Amino acid sequence: MAISSSDIIEGVNLRISNPQTQGLLTDANILSFTNQIVKGYLVPLIDSVDGNYFVRELTQSVVANQSNYSVPSRSVGRTLRELKISDTSSNYLRNCPQIPLENAYLYTNWTSVIGFMFMADGIQLIPSPPTNLTIDQVLHFWFYLPPNKLVDASRTATVTNINPAANQVTVDAVPTGMGINTSVDFIQSVSGNSIYAFDKAIQGLAATTFTFLANTIPSTLQIGDFINFAGESSVLNFIPNEAEPYINTLVSQRCLRAISDYEGAQQLDGDFKIEKENLLKILAPRIQGEPEVILSFDSIARSGKLNQRSWLYGN
Repeated sequence: MAISSSDIIEGVNLRISNPQTQGLLTDANILSFTNQIVKGYLVPLIDSVDGNYFVRELTQSVVANQSNYSVPSRSVGRTLRELKISDTSSNYLRNCPQIPLENAYLYTNWTSVIGFMFMADGIQLIPSPPTNLTIDQVLHFWFYLPPNKLVDASRTATVTNINPAANQVTVDAVPTGMGINTSVDFIQSVSGNSIYAFDKAIQGLAATTFTFLANTIPSTLQIGDFINFAGESSVLNFIPNEAEPYINTLVSQRCLRAISDYEGAQQLDGDFKIEKENLLKILAPRIQGEPEVILSFDSIARSGKLNQRSWLYGN
């Protein structure tokens, strides 16, 4: 089960008794309101329960003599959840703590301590990796990836065959405008509707078969999953199915206000408050049988980690 764009449109039309023949609200209007609600209400609400629903990881190699690195372009609020450093075998070397701008100068000549500070739309490593960096290292960015913009199903291609050896995926039909050099996202078709991979460019197109660069097709991709234009999806990503009534109510209110039916919109106030409370009860805690364990930095369990303070430049 998934919350699709057609589900939202049908649910809202039923909720507000919207006749198909009226010319005030189109399906595109409803989807536009839905995207506003998801961005302005659902993402902050779901993120508030600290369930890591939107957390994703990206990696980027550390480059000698390069201190500035970009925050992932799709990150909510241009923020990071966590930043760590590993070697190329994903063995974690150390945390990467945030250092206040006012104290950055203290580490200019140091190589035994590393951190970062935010600089404009990216981060700056402190101190800067030296020119003689001899050990390959990787930055691990954990960030909040928001749901894609909800669009009509006509902009979605459904996977019918996967040929990993040839780096090819065959779909049922190619949406208008999707072709070579188009950036696409791979979307899970079942509940959860995760974004497996995003911003992947199509390298070739023959009939209904896409060709991608090697190692681009996610290993988790299955027949029945979706390929969408980058940043778009015909199903709500990461949003639990139980959120659908709450979404429908909020979108219905937005639609009623748009057509100046303020009385009708006000009548839904009680519904969305109850639906919000019920949704929060379902979301938190995300696991009931295993409480989160918090370790003290001064404990024996953490003492070994505190010794991992070096850049390991390979000097």
